[in-house]
This record gives sequence, structure tokens and C-alpha cells, in this order.
Amino acid sequence: MVRPLLSALLVAGLVTGPAFSEPAAKLFETTYLLGAESATDMRNAAWASCVMFGHQQAELTRFLDEAGWSRDEEEGSITYSAPGSMAEKLWLVVYEGEVSCNVIDLLTSTTEARMAFGELIDDPAFRVEDVASESECTVERVTLPQTATHDGFAFTLSIISGGDFGDCTSDAASAVMIEQLG
Repeated sequence: MVRPLLSALLVAGLVTGPAFSEPAAKLFETTYLLGAESATDMRNAAWASCVMFGHQQAELTRFLDEAGWSRDEEEGSITYSAPGSMAEKLWLVVYEGEVSCNVIDLLTSTTEARMAFGELIDDPAFRVEDVASESECTVERVTLPQTATHDGFAFTLSIISGGDFGDCTSDAASAVMIEQLG
């Protein structure tokens, strides 16, 4: 598969992707792990892909198709299943005409997902603040300000159970819901 090689070249600086600030570049590089063998790498790549390209569905679906994720289209949504042994454990869902993206992971608890996603955006450039919501679960607004090399972006983040969507704390599964903001 080309992606691991391209990822290595990106990290080595021999090939460049779009111009991003350093924190955004870290997320962009993580997207190239969509075809990785590690469940953790694939999960993190799915999250990063939603953040970086959730507002550009054509780009996001191209990345997933190239990484070997299986596509299942239903009216109004596209569900992607991770390749290989993760096919029944990790999904990414995009909705037609919307700028939201969900990653359902049956291996990562909601607590673990909060910690791992926090590490993914662990950079002082990211601003995270709680948002008032009707949901019982915490909703946060995450912002990466505009820089000379990147337009910046903002999204809301909600992490809930991957099984019972009313449950904010699950020991068994998680659903990370990311909605891009204008």
C-alpha cells in the first residue's frame, strides 16, 4: 500500500502535503495511518481524518477508499468499515450534506477515548472549551486559530458510548462525534 511509504516520506520531510501549522500538520500526518495494522493507529487516523477533512467529504472518502476501508452507502449516510480484523470493530460514518463525522470504536471505552483524543490534540495552539448542550454528555468546542500557513478550524467534539448513544460512560465502546464549525 502506498500510504505507509507516503507517511514515512512526509515525516522525513521528503514529500510535503498541504501547508499546515505544526499542530495541524501532526493531525494531517496521522491521517496516513488509516491503513495501518495497529488498531490504535487506525482509530487515531480515523479521528484525525474527521477533524482535518470532515468538512470536505470528497477528500475524506477518497482517503478512506485509498486506505482500503469498505464503503456501505445508505440513504443520507456512508459508513466505512476499517480493513482487516478491525472491520467489525471500527467504523467511520459521514452524512450527506453535513459537516459531521462519527467514529465508532468497539475496543475503546469512552474514558480511554477522551484521553487518547486529548493526546492527539495535545498542543497549546488548540483551544478547548465546554459548550452548553442539551446532551447529558460533555460537548467541547476545539479551535485551532488561523496562522500564516493555515486557515485554522473549529469543531465540536462529543464522546459517548458506541452502543447505547444515551450513555456518556461506557467501559466497552465509544463513539467520537465531530462536527465542523464555520
